Amino acid sequence: MKELRLAVNLPAFLLFFIVSTSFSEAPYRVHPDYEDTVRIAIIWNDAQGNSNCDASTRPIGEKTLEFVKAALNPQRVPNIKEIKNTTSDHATWDDIRALWGGDTIPHVIVHVNAGWSSGWNGRELDTIFSRAVNLKIGIVSIGDDAASLATNTFGFSGVVNMPEPLGDATKIDSLWIGLLRANDDHLKTFENGVLAYPGVNGIISNAVDSILNDTLMNFLPLGAGRCQADADKYNILYPQWLTMLGYQQGHWDGETRPAANELNVLVAIQDTTAQDLIRRGVALSFQPSFLANSVASQQITYDAIMFASLTHTLSVANKIVLTVSSDSLRAGDTVTISAEIFDQYDSLLSDLLPNVQWRVLDMEPGDSLLNNTGGTSKFTATKAWREVTIEASVIDPKSGAQIVATTTIPIRPGDPHHMDILTSPNVSGSLLNEDSPQETIRLTSSDPTKTLYAVVRDKYNNYVRASDPAQTIWTSANTEIANASGQAGNSSTGIISLSGNGTTTVNVQEGNLIPDAAIVNAEAAAITDAITRDIDGDGLIDRIELHIDVPLSVDGQNSSISITYNGRNLQVNEIISKSGNARDSVFYLEINENDSWGLQTDWILTLNGTLPVFFSQEAGGIINLTNITARDGVGPVIEKAVLYPSTMRYADTLVITFSEPVNREKLLDILPESAFNYYFFTDLAEPTSQVLQNSRFYSSGSRVFIDNITIILADQSNTKFEITPYKDMMQYVSGGSDSAGNAPPNASISRKVLVEMAGSNAVIISVYPNPYRPGSINTLPAEVRMRFANVIADKQEGMLVAVISKKPLAPVTDKPKDGKESYGKATIYDAVGNLMASDVDLLKASTATNYGLFWDARNQNRRKVEGGVYLAVVKFKDVDNKSYLKNIKLGVQ
Repeated sequence: MKELRLAVNLPAFLLFFIVSTSFSEAPYRVHPDYEDTVRIAIIWNDAQGNSNCDASTRPIGEKTLEFVKAALNPQRVPNIKEIKNTTSDHATWDDIRALWGGDTIPHVIVHVNAGWSSGWNGRELDTIFSRAVNLKIGIVSIGDDAASLATNTFGFSGVVNMPEPLGDATKIDSLWIGLLRANDDHLKTFENGVLAYPGVNGIISNAVDSILNDTLMNFLPLGAGRCQADADKYNILYPQWLTMLGYQQGHWDGETRPAANELNVLVAIQDTTAQDLIRRGVALSFQPSFLANSVASQQITYDAIMFASLTHTLSVANKIVLTVSSDSLRAGDTVTISAEIFDQYDSLLSDLLPNVQWRVLDMEPGDSLLNNTGGTSKFTATKAWREVTIEASVIDPKSGAQIVATTTIPIRPGDPHHMDILTSPNVSGSLLNEDSPQETIRLTSSDPTKTLYAVVRDKYNNYVRASDPAQTIWTSANTEIANASGQAGNSSTGIISLSGNGTTTVNVQEGNLIPDAAIVNAEAAAITDAITRDIDGDGLIDRIELHIDVPLSVDGQNSSISITYNGRNLQVNEIISKSGNARDSVFYLEINENDSWGLQTDWILTLNGTLPVFFSQEAGGIINLTNITARDGVGPVIEKAVLYPSTMRYADTLVITFSEPVNREKLLDILPESAFNYYFFTDLAEPTSQVLQNSRFYSSGSRVFIDNITIILADQSNTKFEITPYKDMMQYVSGGSDSAGNAPPNASISRKVLVEMAGSNAVIISVYPNPYRPGSINTLPAEVRMRFANVIADKQEGMLVAVISKKPLAPVTDKPKDGKESYGKATIYDAVGNLMASDVDLLKASTATNYGLFWDARNQNRRKVEGGVYLAVVKFKDVDNKSYLKNIKLGVQ
């Protein structure tokens, strides 16, 4: 479809003139040359209207058509054509095209839409409006359903067709439209401060300013020229697009309905589509023929049609075309990007070029946009092997629409600059744009040849190509250590081969490009294994066993070896061969033990450094230790053994904690007395079987490796031995191995630990007999006499103070009396505080937890005391260094 035809120039036809002698048409007119040329197509619904209405107001469709034509005056506007729209024969777009024939189409389509909901309008009308929008044809909807026009044609949401509460106004006493004059200015288009289209920039200006001299338009009284009327309610979701120009109100039984501004009835729409084409429409959501002031209503109708007819004349930014000075950009070079802006008629809009905004959508380091605004910009980049998208955008101040265009520029590498050595022929990912770090290769007797690859890069480190297969040259700085040569037929691939022992470099070059080098660690001998050892079984690493693939001798004095574990550094004391001979393939790195780090049975060490070696008297070299792993070769030991005593020495348990997890299943396959050795403190050289005999293991869960195990001891209440915590010892000698398969050390060296006691201490003190009477010592129970025989000894008179402690007590520093060690001191006072006896020793009884002191009921002068109550103050400490002060009352008869 070609563009609309106009026979006049815009500045001439946009001038208004006034006709003051006739009121049968709109008095304020555009230039007659334009009226004579503008093409108006009217689609009118053949609707009858409410059958109860007065015959003078019916048929509503035809009556409204006649009013519209009268407002236009066909004598002045001769290019008006009509299409009758019936319920059985809907108007179509083909009908519109046939009105003038050929490729001529109207400037504005006026739809008299009375009876919208009664079957006259369907998809055919939506198609007509849609085509009109796309072809920049104005639209005017006159009647009772502007909501459908706003929603279906212009895509607004929230537009509500709402006849209530007026209900066609058939019961309304009086009805009027309040015109919002100020909002008319939203439709005015200004260029350089001057109205671009005088007069037709608004729809109600003429009626309000010159005809009504007021903003109120009354309808004819009901039954006296008016039968029906309603309005559409609009939710103003898009105030920049949708401008409300009036509201409809009425009186019903003297009450105003609805509230002001609630029903919006006169609507002008001006906007651009997504393709930046102007679409302009006006909706008069009432029948203008029902208005009392016909001149004002004719003027509004006329202005609305002329306003919409100018849609095709609006020029707005429609597209940006970008031109790039080169199809691609080499790294470091610059391209120029130029923008051209066109309107919907493909006319150039040069005045908007200074407002163009530029940006890079996928900016990378090294990218630079030299101009952010203006008609041209320059772009440079240093990172190749990618595409960069440049965006240009501009906002048209007339339409408010943003126009965006993008162009994609491939980035190629620059000129060859330097060489780069890789260990793989594949160049991808970050290697396309970054130099590979200096490569280091290791040659050994078991792996004597390596392949390297040479590539060429530009000065920004972008990959350019593989090096020239005919001009690439590989050289070795020391051929006695390693040889270097290009592969036959393709010297961009380098073959590096072992020839000796030591460190050197190999170089690659091509022509005048900057060469590159790789480091070669050549080892005719190599470390094949490294194992941690604990030769004294104390759970501390004291040796690393180093295996070398060929026999040689080691220069231990000049070695430089770093041994680490989690930030800890182990020190090498000396290096000796396993056999004791100078030449060997197994060497021991003797380590200084460090017990401050705790047990080390599960440590896996890392070795770095250099080990000077001699293959013969004449030939020597260096074995480079680079992150060599010394695997775990140390077996598990006991870390802790804790006794959990029960009452009366039965169901005691021992909880053993290992230095590292051990195999649960293998441990549970043997008896506790086979897995552990128990030592009484009285003989720490020979283990006893008494404590662990008839005991059993307990382990909950199903884990393969466990950190601890519980031993439930047999009933010891009738045994003749006593467990002495903090003096007795245990060791792990057999059973479950660690995760590396290492068994515990044998009994001759395995670590021994003190048997500790769990929980806090508890002390019980008893007095026998209490009160004391002469001769009552003989009444003591036999069990007490037996357990405290060491305390009572051969004494015949006196009182026994028995101290039973859950944990052993610590001996005092004073010299023992009579060869017996003292575990505390007691002082005895009479009722008024006189000292009766001092430094009474607390002696150990028959077991490690039974202690006692004996008072013969005599004062310091060895005289028998009188009957009464005395106070014994006893002081002692347990093995945890906790102090006790106990006051015990002693009765004497």
